[in-house]
Amino acid sequence: MAIDASALTYKAKSDDTLLPPPENPKYRVALVASYVDSHPTGGSDKLTNGHRFDTVAIANGLINSGIACQIIFYNVPEHDKFFEIVAKFDGVIIRINPGQITANGGNQQKFDDDMMKVTKKIPVWPTPETMSKMGAKDALCQIKGMDFGLQDTLGYYSPEDIKAGFAKTIAFQPRVVKQNRGSAGEGIWIIKLKSGNYCDQYCDRVAADDEMLILKEANDNHVEEHSIAEFVEFCVNGRTDKSGTWTSAGTGKYFEGGAEAGGQMVDQRFLPRIDEGEARFVMIGPELNRVEHYVYIGGVGGETKTTIHKPDDADFPYKEIQKKVQDEIPVYLTALGLPASALPLLWAADFIPVDDHKSPFVIGEFNCSCLGLAGFLNVRGKDISELKDEDRDLGMKMANLIGQKALEALEKANGYCIYYHTGFTGRALEQIWMLEHTGAPYSMAEVKELPEGFPCFAPPMMKFPDGNIMAQTVAINKTLGKKLGLYPDSAADEAHALQLALDTVDIFTEMAKIPTRAEVLSYFAESGRGDKWLGQLEKALTLAGGEFAVGSKLTYPDFAVYNLMTYVTSFAVNGAHEYVPSIGDLLGRFPKLTAHWAMMSALPKVKAFNDKNIPFLPASMVKK
Repeated sequence: MAIDASALTYKAKSDDTLLPPPENPKYRVALVASYVDSHPTGGSDKLTNGHRFDTVAIANGLINSGIACQIIFYNVPEHDKFFEIVAKFDGVIIRINPGQITANGGNQQKFDDDMMKVTKKIPVWPTPETMSKMGAKDALCQIKGMDFGLQDTLGYYSPEDIKAGFAKTIAFQPRVVKQNRGSAGEGIWIIKLKSGNYCDQYCDRVAADDEMLILKEANDNHVEEHSIAEFVEFCVNGRTDKSGTWTSAGTGKYFEGGAEAGGQMVDQRFLPRIDEGEARFVMIGPELNRVEHYVYIGGVGGETKTTIHKPDDADFPYKEIQKKVQDEIPVYLTALGLPASALPLLWAADFIPVDDHKSPFVIGEFNCSCLGLAGFLNVRGKDISELKDEDRDLGMKMANLIGQKALEALEKANGYCIYYHTGFTGRALEQIWMLEHTGAPYSMAEVKELPEGFPCFAPPMMKFPDGNIMAQTVAINKTLGKKLGLYPDSAADEAHALQLALDTVDIFTEMAKIPTRAEVLSYFAESGRGDKWLGQLEKALTLAGGEFAVGSKLTYPDFAVYNLMTYVTSFAVNGAHEYVPSIGDLLGRFPKLTAHWAMMSALPKVKAFNDKNIPFLPASMVKK
């Protein structure tokens, strides 16, 4: 059943091409739109029916992933009712162009503050905090020490900062100095020393106040000359006796109101190779979707020549950069002061080529403020019926990927999440099998993504749907088994289940201390310690009287015994952990364990997971 949003005014005239909702959706997501009442069509981003050009496409992408998506409009007079309704959804996607709330007479900060309260309960993409921190002009200051950053990128948050910093940066390289609040290039200055007297290394010298600058403002490309002292004075106090005569349409005073009111500037190195173009990496969640390479005709901000590169192209020129970007996303989020969950569904990073740097490219800007879907952009201002088939297909590929990433994020937020190492299953394998077998929604995440909660030391760790966080394999398995219906029925079976799970841990621990495969085989030789351990397990299965470890049904210790036997079996076959078709000679003397191993291997969803052949251990830990 849809969330009742009838109390909110729906501004679109029609929902042409919107798909019907899924029959049994797991999740319900609100796609938040806006409509500027003073604009003839509701905004420059709208179709003739009042929807943003790609709103319905994104909604359809979610629907195709099995998510019920409702489009709702944020109307300033309905603020309180809006937030009462939006909190009832399982997630929120914000598709409001910057400035539209203010254009409607609303308070952007009020909207952001109340939406941040929503983020504490359900996922929001992108959060206002994410838009602020990724979109801020000083975001590059936070990554300046990374390979894609430049060490001489400075943020000026007070007049004292620019007075101390600018004389050092301009002595080193030409600059791009931006005010924080400008639009259309006003207050963005490309600055060069008139003398060209640059030092070899940053901070090798400090330029004098009377050195002359050549300044070009990006809004109209006009050029004027001033001393360093005059430029700093204009930035701080505007037109004064000390700032000289300015022809800029702007008024300066870029620090007015203080940093808390947006009064700040960013000082970046001017990169002359931008004339070769910049590469926009369009990301859907953590994965690169495409690279849009722009060559500016007549200067930055003018007409562009665009070339599209896709990661699966045979001649894709950015493979190394792609891997580095995708691998380092958690690092960027941490540097920007954002949690891993704050990664937008659709965002971009713009790369500019650079010489004599540890990376051939540096990031010039992050962008996650209502990026448009390729293809659908071509029908902006028109009727959706005018959309070409090839544009629709291109855009829907992106929309469907966004839907998939939204589903993954929702399952991570609402389902089970295992925090473990990547590339192998290890001690998380039993939990994975249990979740796969029962069909419970779950996700995997890096250990460093573990949210705050009960203290956990070593992986695997698990976050349960109720938010509970815990570690220790057996403790997790016991708790998980109870929630998934994989738990013994009697008190005696409950006690024996815990013993069996702990027995397998003891055996694994002893095996881990054995350095070679040959010694493992000796450990399991007849009358050896391993042989005695397996004999104990064989007796336990015999006493259970059926095909399961305890009782008359599948329970969590079955997965522990199966995991151990699968690992033990690998040594009898080829010394590397893999899922093999027969038990091998080692277990021939343990018929109950053999039958149990075969039964577990035949479970359809367990088998399907095993067929993925994900290593149990990294290659460096496989015994020789």
